[in-house]
Amino acid sequence: RLDGNAFEYASEALKEDREAVLDAVNEHYATLRFASKDLREDRNFILEAVRLNGFALQFASPEIQNDKEVVLRAIEGRLRRPYSGDYRSRDLSVLDFAGKDVRNDKDVVLQALEVNARAFRFASQNLQGDRE
Repeated sequence: RLDGNAFEYASEALKEDREAVLDAVNEHYATLRFASKDLREDRNFILEAVRLNGFALQFASPEIQNDKEVVLRAIEGRLRRPYSGDYRSRDLSVLDFAGKDVRNDKDVVLQALEVNARAFRFASQNLQGDRE
């Protein structure tokens, strides 16, 4: 088992190993930033990573960050792991890492608000002004 903090120094082969990266992401979501570009752009891989920890969305490709299904899975990942031990995680929302289109999706924003009321500040301006 590789410590997530040490993953930065792992071999390129290990950074391309799906299971090794997922194991490290399970320890700490930010490990994903050291994974290969191919993995960070692989939608199916990211679906699994955000299931482990929704904040892993932060290190996915911009296209994937704008994928409604992936963002919803990331929100579900936060429900399973609401507090990662990092005091800053209490102030974050998966929406902070979601793409612009997804931040304007009312269903996504409502789901995010169920996990963390602070998600409101990451919703689109349009939805922030929506009285419903």
